Amino acid sequence: QVMFADISGFTKLAECLSKKGKEGSELLAFAINRYMELLVKSIGKSGGDIFKYAGDALIVLWPPPQNDSDEELTHLLRQAVQNALDIQTKLDNLAVIENQKLSVKIGFGVGDVSIVQVGGERGRAEYLALGEPLSQAFESEHNAESGGVVIVSNEVHERIKDFFDSDCLTSHHGESETESKNFYLIKSASQQNQSVQMKADALLI
Repeated sequence: QVMFADISGFTKLAECLSKKGKEGSELLAFAINRYMELLVKSIGKSGGDIFKYAGDALIVLWPPPQNDSDEELTHLLRQAVQNALDIQTKLDNLAVIENQKLSVKIGFGVGDVSIVQVGGERGRAEYLALGEPLSQAFESEHNAESGGVVIVSNEVHERIKDFFDSDCLTSHHGESETESKNFYLIKSASQQNQSVQMKADALLI
C-alpha cells in the first residue's frame, strides 16, 4: 500500500518568511523540518517506511503482508488509515512559527508496487517506485480541497469500508467528461471498528 502526503500551507508560509531575507529562509527550513519530523514520527507507528521526500511532500510504502493474505492486507490498511486520522488530529492547522499554520493532505492507494534502480554511474543512483497504487494515492490526495483530510481510492475503500465512516467523492478524469473515478473521504472510525495496534518508528528506505 502507498500513502502520499502533501503539506498544505507551505506557499503561504514561504511568502510570509521571504520578507525576512536570509533569516526567513532559515526559519522556513526549520518550520518544514520540524513539521516533517512530527509527521514521520507519526507515520512510523503504522509500520510505514519513508520511500521518498519531494519538497513539501513524501511517499510512504508499507511492506507486503508476510503471508500474502487478504485478511492481513486489510489489517495493514486499517492500521495505516487509522494512523492517518490520528495524524490529522495532532497535526492539522499546527502553528509552526509566527502564527503560521501547516496542515497535510493524505491520499492512499493499494496494490503491487515495483521499485527500480536507475543510474548508477559515478556513484549516482536513484530508486523509483512504479505501479497503479502510486497513481491511486496521487489522485486521492489531489481530490483534497484543503489540508486536514484523508482520502482513499476505491480499491482501498473496498477493503476498509466496514471499519470507517466515509463520504464518496466523484472525480472526472480522461478526455471524456463521462469518465469518472470514485474516491472516499474518510471521516472517522466506525463504532464497530476496534482499534488496531500500531508499531514503532518509521524507516527511511
